[in-house]
Amino acid sequence: MGYRDRIALYCAAALATSFFISNVVMPMWRGSCGLRVSILHDDAKDVPIGSAFRPVSSSSLGPWYRPYTASPAPTRILNHAAGWTIFENLYMSNGTFFVVRDLSPEELPEKKFVLSRSNFSYDNYYDFKAREPTDEDLQYITPAEAARRWEYGAWGISGNTWIFPYPPVTLLRHYYHACAETFLGAWRFWTGTFDPNVTPSGLTKAPPINRMIFPFNGADEWKDFPRLNAFFLFSAWPGLTVEEKDQWADRVFLTRTGDKAWVYERVLLHDRAATSRELVVYPKERKIAAVAYEATLATSSPFWWEPVRRSVLQFSGVDKEIIDLALRYEESDTPVITYISRQRGRRRKLRDADHDKLVLALEQLAVTRGWEFSVVDAQDMPPEKQLEIFARSTILLGVHGNGLTHMMFMPPVPKATVIELFYPGGLTHDYEWPARRAFQFKHFAVWNDTYYTYPHPPHVKIGFPEGQNGDGGFQGNNIPVNGETVARLIEMRLDGKL
Repeated sequence: MGYRDRIALYCAAALATSFFISNVVMPMWRGSCGLRVSILHDDAKDVPIGSAFRPVSSSSLGPWYRPYTASPAPTRILNHAAGWTIFENLYMSNGTFFVVRDLSPEELPEKKFVLSRSNFSYDNYYDFKAREPTDEDLQYITPAEAARRWEYGAWGISGNTWIFPYPPVTLLRHYYHACAETFLGAWRFWTGTFDPNVTPSGLTKAPPINRMIFPFNGADEWKDFPRLNAFFLFSAWPGLTVEEKDQWADRVFLTRTGDKAWVYERVLLHDRAATSRELVVYPKERKIAAVAYEATLATSSPFWWEPVRRSVLQFSGVDKEIIDLALRYEESDTPVITYISRQRGRRRKLRDADHDKLVLALEQLAVTRGWEFSVVDAQDMPPEKQLEIFARSTILLGVHGNGLTHMMFMPPVPKATVIELFYPGGLTHDYEWPARRAFQFKHFAVWNDTYYTYPHPPHVKIGFPEGQNGDGGFQGNNIPVNGETVARLIEMRLDGKL
């Protein structure tokens, strides 16, 4: 037998041995050991890995694996309201957004209601003319022009992206402005666009959020000190990633020559200043989330907020029976009254004597009526414990401030109520609007021994009184309140008289 014949024989023997081990020995060994490689599907059945995954040919890969070289896909606008726009195929090159459509500018949304200049600060927040977008911020171009511009292609970023181009000095650092305005409005606009049938138990077909981008904010410009913004964000949408100004600057740098672009598959673009322009023209609510809310009235489920509320509460370890309170609500359920105390805070506090009288009046009311009452000082309490308390609360009351933002997690039961304590003469819509409209709760504003609910009488004006005799006014630490008035208000509300 020659040398070549021996090599051929050895190769044939090796192949036969490999085939025998793979197809005879290994299956028998796996069977005797009880070994089974599987993945877990939603229906909780084990599926062998061979039947779950199959090789994918390169020809079937999605478009994000290669550039769009000849003809960039046209941009589709799926929904638009002032400052809130959902796109398919939104392009960005050298820091400029591009909408690629064969339409005249008159057939597209006015740019000033889509985006604002990226270099403004809150020093000139109300200079709306100066802050209108230029060609450096947003352009409408044709597919032919896009193909000429981007000779090296438009590189795809797959999935669903929310982009918030807020200025560096931003309100996003506040728990209320980030979560109960920006993210709440975004989720309302998102579900109102994609799923009108969110269920009472929080099931939704709205596309998942894959990433969130803050083009001009670093971590210290969108996260609050107690880290509630981050807690909310990642427990509400666990699968998302966050890109901040450093990553955005990298993407701008990579496209600085203008001969290539990034294309985002699906985007919700929210610009606070663009929304504010609408609010100046239509000052009905003067809250940015109100524009998203009202624009989707005809296409939103009454339970649109439940997927977020339930996800955050479940992540926090709140018992399912508490999360489901609204699903099994009965008139005989014991009301839970929760008072958020700010007495250890830096500003906007009750007079110490009035605080004590308020607590006494509510304790006596709870004992008399067999209701549950608690005073919450959130400063010493982890967020998980805070959320468990508010997930049970029927009545939530406190001085105007961040603590009331936790109304987002109250059970949506018929008598759910938010009572906001103000310095007499002061009133804002910050918490009234989400309580009354977004969550369909009852809201009362209390001025010492007087209370108002929507619609307010004509003499009640929005404002921030400076105060008298050095008491600090709206932002001060000597806010008066009549405890008996608040107790009587709560009793009438729970008795169904208000």
